[in-house]
Amino acid sequence: MRTQFDHHTTRADLFPHGALILSATEPIIDDPVGQFLGGTLAGVAELDNAIRAERCKNGMTARARAGWWVWKAPIGY
Repeated sequence: MRTQFDHHTTRADLFPHGALILSATEPIIDDPVGQFLGGTLAGVAELDNAIRAERCKNGMTARARAGWWVWKAPIGY
C-alpha cells in the first residue's frame, strides 16, 4: 500500500474479520507501537512515491524542453 489512506482503510476493513496486515521485513505486531510503526511506514511509502512522481515529471519536462520525445512514439515511427 503506497498511501496512508489506503493503509488505514484496508486495516479498518480487515480488522473486524480477524485479519492482520503483516510485513515480511518489518516487525509490525498488533499493539500500539506496531500500529504506530505501520502508520509511519505507510507515510514514508507515500512520501517516497510522491518524490519519485515529482522527479519523473521534472525529468520528462526537461527532456521535452530539450527537444526529445518523452512519450510513446507516435504511429509511423
